[in-house]
Amino acid sequence: MDGNTDFSGVSDECTAEYILSNVAEVVERILTFVPTKSLLQIACVCRLWMNCARRVLRVQQKLTWVSASGPSNYDGHALCHSLAEEVENVYLLPKTVLVMVDSDTFSGQDSCYKQKKARKTHHSPDSVEELNRLFPNGCDIMAIATPGVVLTPSGSHSGPPEEFQEGEAGYAIMFPRMEGVDIRPFHFCKRTISESHLEEAG
Repeated sequence: MDGNTDFSGVSDECTAEYILSNVAEVVERILTFVPTKSLLQIACVCRLWMNCARRVLRVQQKLTWVSASGPSNYDGHALCHSLAEEVENVYLLPKTVLVMVDSDTFSGQDSCYKQKKARKTHHSPDSVEELNRLFPNGCDIMAIATPGVVLTPSGSHSGPPEEFQEGEAGYAIMFPRMEGVDIRPFHFCKRTISESHLEEAG
C-alpha cells in the first residue's frame, strides 16, 4: 500500500514537471481564445506572455468584416457604432481597413458633395475621426462613399447579400498584415484619374 502511495507521488511530480516545461504551449493555446485588443494588453504582463502573444498574432491571418444598416440611435453613422462594439472582439490586428458607406448620410472631412451642404444630416466630419480612433496606429483606412451599398449582414456568413439605396448602410473589411501580401492605399479623384496613375499604384 505504501509502495503504491510513493509511486503515485512520483507520478504526480513527473506530471507537474511536464506541465511546467510546456507552460509556454499552454499559455499560447489559451491566448488563441482571447480577442486581439485584450491580447495586446496581456502582452505587457511578462516576457513569456509577450512572446506567446506575438506568436498568436502571427497566425491570425483571417480577414474580418462588420456591416450595419438602418437608422442609428446614437450620434454618428450606424457603422461607426457597430465597429466600436465589434472591434473589441475581433481576432486579428487590422493593418488595412476598407470601408464602404452610403453617401446620403455619411459626410467626410473631404466630402465633395457640395450640393448637399444645405441638407446637412446629424453626421459630422467627426465620423472620419471616429474611424481613425477605432483602429491602431499605422492602420490604413480606405473609405468609399456610394449612392447605394450591397452588404452581407453581420453574423450571417452564408446569408444572401442585401442592397440598400436609401438610409444608413455600410460595411468594413479588416485585413491583417499578411506575409507576401502588400496592400498599398492611394488617393485619386475621378477628374484626374488616368491609366498611368493606376499602373503606378500597382
